[in-house]
Amino acid sequence: MEINEFLKELAFDIRLFSRLAKKELDKESIEALKNSNFPLSLCLDLNDEPIANNFNDMKSYLEKLDLDNIDELLAEYAAIFLNNRYDVCADESAWIDEDGLIMQSSTLEIRKIYEKYNLKTDNKNISEDNLSNQLEFIAYLFDNGAEVTNLYEVCDFMDKHLLVWFGEFSTAIYQRCENDFYASTIALNYIYMVKIRELLADILNKPVNILELKKAQDKAKAKKAC
Repeated sequence: MEINEFLKELAFDIRLFSRLAKKELDKESIEALKNSNFPLSLCLDLNDEPIANNFNDMKSYLEKLDLDNIDELLAEYAAIFLNNRYDVCADESAWIDEDGLIMQSSTLEIRKIYEKYNLKTDNKNISEDNLSNQLEFIAYLFDNGAEVTNLYEVCDFMDKHLLVWFGEFSTAIYQRCENDFYASTIALNYIYMVKIRELLADILNKPVNILELKKAQDKAKAKKAC
């Protein structure tokens, strides 16, 4: 498989995860997941990861799901991404800002990164540093992976933004979430992105250098004090 084709397959997978974070599931999207054989359809091999033990359960859940009775899924999506019932936010700023506020310094930093590529978010109700938008940005860069600078941008973006807080977010959701499908899917999403970063480290000879969450918080605190 040529590298550009492989990168586009990665982009497809990442956009799938972005879609799961951006909007609640409906009949059409559930059917699409079932028809694609999700999560077995993902192009990276995760069979050596503990999460692989959940793959058949996730697939079985979708297959058995009554499409006329998806209230549980809708409620769980709302609890995770809309009404903050689990007290866990999918915006980077909430993890970085000392007061847990959204739309703070990390949001502005990411907005500037998007602007370099003439990109704007398509939903004004979802901040630039939201999980779904960060994933969408990485997918965009992979779709344009012929520009090797885009791949270096992915590494920097993951190290300084997405992977700084995503692990904490996915762990908190996995521990609190009442729906096994969403708990497993978000955990899978995090592991998948870590695997991608490790793969890029090998391809580009650019070692993983993820900013520690505490250091990111201290940096934002110092900037806020100025």
